Amino acid sequence: RRAARGAKAIVHFATKKIPKYGGTLDTLRVNRAGIETVLETASRMRPRPRVLFASTSDVYGQNPHLPFSEESRLVIGRTDIRRWAYAISKIFGESLGFAYREAHRVPFVALRLFGMYGPREILDWRGGPQSVFIDAALRGEPLIVHGDGRQTRSFTFVDDAVDGVIRARESPRAEGQVFNIGHDREIA
Repeated sequence: RRAARGAKAIVHFATKKIPKYGGTLDTLRVNRAGIETVLETASRMRPRPRVLFASTSDVYGQNPHLPFSEESRLVIGRTDIRRWAYAISKIFGESLGFAYREAHRVPFVALRLFGMYGPREILDWRGGPQSVFIDAALRGEPLIVHGDGRQTRSFTFVDDAVDGVIRARESPRAEGQVFNIGHDREIA
């Protein structure tokens, strides 16, 4: 709360990522507590700061209709598969943000980030598939492809993502919206 004092905006990027090797309960608890703390803090401030919440493209889940838009359906897989805990926690965070907007007039913006990459990247699965591809390419190793190779991804250079976040923070029209922040070109 002290860190937010006087802030015009709070950009909430902290997250517990996909529980690839376990930690599903931690992913759900940590991500819920983080956004709830930020929103509760913002609701008590005057004037209320705009809250920008870093969500994820994973919220689109298994939706087969590409490319995704902000209006695309969220089609999550089975809840007993730990992979979906991260997406579910982000869907909850978005919903909670819009609920605080309605109940407490907290200005809220959801940012669905797509596969960021850039300098100082964590070059393992914690950084996402783009990190694994970059690491393999830098080592001269083959890129591992799962499935039939027809899956596509949208990767976003970190500077472009930062530009999107700044625009969402500064534009009066961004309040109350969901924005996909990613490259408009999919690659296989």
